[in-house]
Amino acid sequence: MRKRLRKGMEVAVVFDDHVEDFAQPLLFIVYGRLVEVQRKYLVIESWTYADIKVTRDSNVKFWTVLRSAIRNCYELRREEI
Repeated sequence: MRKRLRKGMEVAVVFDDHVEDFAQPLLFIVYGRLVEVQRKYLVIESWTYADIKVTRDSNVKFWTVLRSAIRNCYELRREEI
């Protein structure tokens, strides 16, 4: 992704993930909204509310992905809900 990553963007992140009892990392993808953009990592919330004004709670799932493991990141376009 060449576009600058910003908090609030809806993205698909393709990354290498460590796995137990396997000889190499596997390729995974997570879809969600960026809630934190740092130099070394991204935090993506998935299983989140469609209304971005709703306060987050324990129902929302978060994933932290190291930038060094990211192969690609795509901005998703939201259709009207």
